[in-house]
Amino acid sequence: MTIPVWMLLGFATWTALLLLFTIGIYRWTLIFSGTVPIRDFPADASGGAEWYKRATRAHANCIENLPVSARSCLRSMWATWEARWWTRCA
Repeated sequence: MTIPVWMLLGFATWTALLLLFTIGIYRWTLIFSGTVPIRDFPADASGGAEWYKRATRAHANCIENLPVSARSCLRSMWATWEARWWTRCA
């Protein structure tokens, strides 16, 4: 695999781990302890601790930037394949 593909996989892994180990653990702990119903978590993270709000914003930023990174990675891969094809044709 190429370096851009590794970077894309790393970014996607970072996004998933950020969700799992910050927002996920916090929310599921509150849900399973019976403190908060599952429907009481707003999407904008208006409630909760300051670190929770920051983690939610960080995860949202990763989700927003992941398609841009994927497009950039795929474009660089396509450019490499196209260059190889033109080299073979010459």
